Amino acid sequence: MKKYGFVLLTLLLFVVPVSLGAVELVSLEINEEIIPGKESIPLTVTGTLSNGIKQQIREGLVWKTSDTGIANVTPSGTLYFSGKEGPVTISVYKGKASGKKTVYARPWPKSLRIESTLVYSENPYRLLVKGKFSDGTERYYGPEDKIIWSSSNPWVAWVNNDGVVTFTGEEGYVSIKAISGEYSYSVNTTVAKDREITAWRKGIKIKEEEITYSSQPQQLTLLVLYTDDTEEEIEALSADWSSSNLEVVRVNPAGEVTFTGKPGLATIKVSYGGFHYETLIKVGRFLQEITLNQSLNYTTAWNNVPLPLSVTAVYNDGSQLIQSTNLTWETDNKEVALITAEGVLTFTGEPGTVKITVSGQGEEGITVKDEVTVNVPDIEKAEPRRLYIEHNPLTEQGFYTPQVFCVFDNGEKREVTEQVEWTSLTPQVASVYQGTIYLSPNPGNIS
Repeated sequence: MKKYGFVLLTLLLFVVPVSLGAVELVSLEINEEIIPGKESIPLTVTGTLSNGIKQQIREGLVWKTSDTGIANVTPSGTLYFSGKEGPVTISVYKGKASGKKTVYARPWPKSLRIESTLVYSENPYRLLVKGKFSDGTERYYGPEDKIIWSSSNPWVAWVNNDGVVTFTGEEGYVSIKAISGEYSYSVNTTVAKDREITAWRKGIKIKEEEITYSSQPQQLTLLVLYTDDTEEEIEALSADWSSSNLEVVRVNPAGEVTFTGKPGLATIKVSYGGFHYETLIKVGRFLQEITLNQSLNYTTAWNNVPLPLSVTAVYNDGSQLIQSTNLTWETDNKEVALITAEGVLTFTGEPGTVKITVSGQGEEGITVKDEVTVNVPDIEKAEPRRLYIEHNPLTEQGFYTPQVFCVFDNGEKREVTEQVEWTSLTPQVASVYQGTIYLSPNPGNIS
């Protein structure tokens, strides 16, 4: 009996700790980027264990979709889309662990044709594309369908990303092609020579040579350059526009630029008729808001005492700084208060009202400012009665910078170290320079 009890106790000692340290599956993640289309997508899953380790999970998975009319998943994890439009969530489960991904399914094309006839025109025009889609509808293609356009001869006719065709005026054959997935369609024409051409296109440029920051959208003008040094303005919508830095500036298909307000560099690029042109835009750092940090509730202790002021400055890059320089400081009543270019304010002690204004340059030269008004009451001035130094100036180092206080007739004691003037009556024993007393090796009384 004792032998069996020992064996049972031993088993408990070894089995119980193992069960307490069991690793569990806590979450699942679908690995693939789900792009809806007519092709099936085999899905795989990564699981995260309670000890932080990640591993591939292949067995015991349960798949579900939020809308079987849009998508279905087989028990083995193969995803199929029906071709209908709408949002759908793909979920996977194993025990208490789960994971999911939500996508928006769009119908895919099942046919494509260009309905417009390609004919020569002096004005740009858009080619219309119609087709059948996987949801059973027949409609015109829109920007969301992302057609790829190309021209076989951009010297004769150029087509931009929106299907807008522009004829250059050159003679020759040209074919315009539209591609969407596995479907494509082409239209073509031949431009005959009906007039004598004396100048040919040699390039393009943006008319606005310097594009500067503006809070309002700006319309850019596109010019075609000819070999006879003439220029022709063309419709901006017929070209392809792009920005290299969307965080700084954006440009729409019509050549209209919009600034975000953030500083940085961006290149605006335009393409037309096989020609390309780029211009660099630089947006600097500027003030958006400034706020005085001091409330300035007047007290007589401020009279003739320099008070350093500062502001909290908010910039267009989102930064906030405490600063007093690179700003303009002003007072409207110099009899009451004076202020330096660095924001050091001094009240004269005279009664009256004074407005303190601080300003800086914001966007487009706009002045950003803050101000505070201080009322200095007409208070009978206390008369000084006695000056005294806080400590004896004699030290082993041979110099001393004393603190000076003044006692007024109303009993007030105020530090006046910065306001007093020093003179040594015994320069052979001690001298004074910038408020510091320097002792010489010579003996004698100090005055």
